[in-house]
Amino acid sequence: MAFITLDQAKAHLRIDDSAGDTDLTLKLAAAERAATEYLQCNVYVDAPTLAAAIAAVPATLAAAKVTYDAAYLVAIAIEDADISLIEQAYAMTVYMRVVYAATRTRQGIVINEQVQSAMLLLTEFLVEKRDECEMASHRLLDPYRCYA
Repeated sequence: MAFITLDQAKAHLRIDDSAGDTDLTLKLAAAERAATEYLQCNVYVDAPTLAAAIAAVPATLAAAKVTYDAAYLVAIAIEDADISLIEQAYAMTVYMRVVYAATRTRQGIVINEQVQSAMLLLTEFLVEKRDECEMASHRLLDPYRCYA
């Protein structure tokens, strides 16, 4: 989801032309992704969207558990012990990815000015390669970072 428009990024970077719009759009998307990965939680456009995502978590986890249980039963029925263990581990890995995604959702935040500013600073870092921008963006994101 785009939290910052191309026009907002261009204004921040003081860019007047459209020659590098495609590249800037890519860097903007990368900066937004880097910010959310650093936060270790999902970012939502507004509170109702966050609430809806959180409300969907129990059903998602229940469905993942059913899928895991079925995959586990298949895995333990495999006669070759090594392959059985590999399949059991794979089933657990897939299930844990869903649990991790659910945790990121439950700990989600609504986009705010600090997070947007950090995303713009990361975009600037990607455009101009200034190390100070990345460190500054982390300082803006620190209050919202989840340590799950």
